Amino acid sequence: MTDLDHPCILKAGYLSLKRSPLAPVKKYLILCAPLSTRDIQEVYSQVFHVDPKDGLDNKSLPWLGNIACAAVKGTPLLIVLSSETSSAAPTFIQFSDIRAISDEGQLRSACNFALHVDTKPYDYRFSASSSTDYQQWNSAFGRAMSILTDRTMGGIRDSQNSSDSNLNAMLFDFEQQQQNDDGGSVPRHVSSVPSVTATASRDWGTTSSSASPPSSPMHHNRRQKVPILPHHIAPPSMSRKYTLGQDRPQSPGGSSMDRPSSSSTRSGAGSPGTLTSPRTSDSSRYDLPPDEIIDAPEH
Repeated sequence: MTDLDHPCILKAGYLSLKRSPLAPVKKYLILCAPLSTRDIQEVYSQVFHVDPKDGLDNKSLPWLGNIACAAVKGTPLLIVLSSETSSAAPTFIQFSDIRAISDEGQLRSACNFALHVDTKPYDYRFSASSSTDYQQWNSAFGRAMSILTDRTMGGIRDSQNSSDSNLNAMLFDFEQQQQNDDGGSVPRHVSSVPSVTATASRDWGTTSSSASPPSSPMHHNRRQKVPILPHHIAPPSMSRKYTLGQDRPQSPGGSSMDRPSSSSTRSGAGSPGTLTSPRTSDSSRYDLPPDEIIDAPEH
């Protein structure tokens, strides 16, 4: 039997099955990937040399069942026989039960590979007769793993894509319902009231409004806060000194009245003709800064 005549049969040939501590046993292996009913019938008739017209017996029912199970799962199947002509006591290895495959590099043994499965005996180690035969089997197992990935993971990707599309459709319907409940066709996240600035026109009864962009937060940050001072202290930019009587009269001694010094101010806080700060004297009637002194003219 050649695998070129049957598309669902990937590889068929002899390999040595190593059984420690027993000697290797030569086995006939068929690697297939059935999917349809026709594939099941083809694999069953070619592997077990059964004529479909003869019907089924109790012995062949498990064989057909394993092939059909692989087709339903969409996974490849490895059938191990004693020889090409003998179909007694076949072994079926489902690729859905394979956990890993070790090649000759991992096993550190030329032309050897091993299948690690979840069922007993858990490990199947095979040896090819030549490097060419090993490369052919290695390529066949690679195609089988690709088929396994496409048939299983491809369905998962399709289901995920369909679920994502259904979720997007549900979200779109929800947004449309929200817009209808709001009573307008205004899209979400868009303000229906524009920012307008009213400016006075020539006519008193009308105003012209123009849309203006929202002000930047930096514009508000640039505004300087003016400190609030007590009512009797003027701001530095507005503080001034007032001097009454620019033409100061000459004193009887011939000297003009100079501005009293700080020492005289402290000594004569209540003397006539001088107004001091409320912080230095309680006799003042004016709220002036503490460092300002007003010279009053003599009468």
